[in-house]
Amino acid sequence: MSEWRWGKAGQRLTDGERMWRRRQQGKDKRQFDTALTEAQAKWRRGAVYPDSITAALDMQNLYGPEVDKACGWKRAVADARAALEGHQ
Repeated sequence: MSEWRWGKAGQRLTDGERMWRRRQQGKDKRQFDTALTEAQAKWRRGAVYPDSITAALDMQNLYGPEVDKACGWKRAVADARAALEGHQ
């Protein structure tokens, strides 16, 4: 993680402010890790539905081969899925 040394308008942070920011970064990482663990558990239980994944990707305008690769999908599977959903 990069250490933030500057505050607003180029003002240097005090030692206390730097320590607070480091703690905040750690807190954010723990929250992300917790959310990821919960999402993985939901996936294993079958509580995550492909339609909700597609909707979330669509809302963020994420599509194409790079998204398929990031999701671990093979292109032919993704194309077949899109055709079934009418997104082609």
